Amino acid sequence: MKFHILPLFAAAAYCALAQMPPQGPIVVSPELAERKVTFRLLAPKAEAVILQASDIPAAARGNGQLTKGDNGVWSLTTSDLRPGSYRYRFMVDSVPVMDPRNPSVSESNNNPWSMVHVPGEPFQDDGQAPHGSVSAVYYRSSVLGRTRRMHVYTPAGYELGRDKYPVFYLLHGASDSDHSWSSVGRAGFILDNLIAAKKAKPMIVVMPHGHTSTSMNRGPLGGMDEFVEEFVKDILPHVEKHYRVIGTRSMRA
Repeated sequence: MKFHILPLFAAAAYCALAQMPPQGPIVVSPELAERKVTFRLLAPKAEAVILQASDIPAAARGNGQLTKGDNGVWSLTTSDLRPGSYRYRFMVDSVPVMDPRNPSVSESNNNPWSMVHVPGEPFQDDGQAPHGSVSAVYYRSSVLGRTRRMHVYTPAGYELGRDKYPVFYLLHGASDSDHSWSSVGRAGFILDNLIAAKKAKPMIVVMPHGHTSTSMNRGPLGGMDEFVEEFVKDILPHVEKHYRVIGTRSMRA
């Protein structure tokens, strides 16, 4: 008895496809059209979806409500936005939700956020300048007794050379983290562009995590005393051991 494999395989595949649930709508979010951004979220059972983004005017003024379409996709299109990067997330029936269609993420001290970049400022856009590298670097904090993370920028050509560089320690804002400058702050692109335009010297930039906990009120200065001690005992020695920095006071900022 002979079996015809191809027809059997085709029949099995057809049966499998027939049993699959219908595919939902294709969702693109965020979608950039010139300087307007459209945010979308598939949430057919939600009763309310609100865009939370303190730097996007409509959301900041409390007008960030998305409109629900017949296909269960909620959407909102902004007015023209100023060039720059924006953090956002959705509040779905009062529950914070990151944009599941957007892989770009920026971390604050307490939360991860989805992120969208609106081009238009040459000094921070991804142009033709040679690119350096931004690395997430993990180190052991003897002061805090745990592993911590910082981000380090090295200029284009660093990996292939032997030169030593000045080092700049760049600390984030009050509610941010070590990830903030290299994501929403565009530090890597800004440095690439400034160095290529000879408006800045090639340098190593260290972006540490200034908070020692997720609480903003820990210690007399929100954990600042702990961070200062950690900077002197752990961060500075780690950088000077593992990177080709000029270790003199005049070449450190």
